[in-house]
Amino acid sequence: MDTFEKLSNNKGTVSTTLGKALAKQVLEGQTGILMECVDLASYEPSRPDQKHIRAGSAKVVEIVAETRPDLVAPFLEKLLRPVRSKNPKRAGW
Repeated sequence: MDTFEKLSNNKGTVSTTLGKALAKQVLEGQTGILMECVDLASYEPSRPDQKHIRAGSAKVVEIVAETRPDLVAPFLEKLLRPVRSKNPKRAGW
């Protein structure tokens, strides 16, 4: 199951557990998950029903950045786009 499918199937407190587990995998060397999460953090911003995917992805990025900001730094411009939008809540942030 890929990262998108995992995030799609999880909501609520389960998603926090999933986010921590995915972040741990990234910190253990599976950096492809981080790249997926960076892309998914702005997934379908006009669809509120997809917010859990954006929020879950953002949580993974946040946890990784706390420990290894060097892994997240190359993606800052891409991550800031949803924050700069007129309605950041729609982007899941």
